[in-house]
Amino acid sequence: MAELVDPEKLVSLSQVAKKFGFHPKYLCLLAAKGKLKAWRIGNMWVTLPENVKDYVETSSPPGRPPQKGGRRKQ
Repeated sequence: MAELVDPEKLVSLSQVAKKFGFHPKYLCLLAAKGKLKAWRIGNMWVTLPENVKDYVETSSPPGRPPQKGGRRKQ
């Protein structure tokens, strides 16, 4: 079943990128991969600000994951 969304709450990924400190192209990539809940209207992606907040809270931090076991063997 389709989810009902209030169109007045939708914002472009460019707008929400500024608010959360992301590059708009990065959010477009996340949306295209299905990692960020967003909708494409014509050539523009839109989302709800709470969707980006949810992504930030549930995603792992960028960068290399920590090594397991502490020190490396010599």
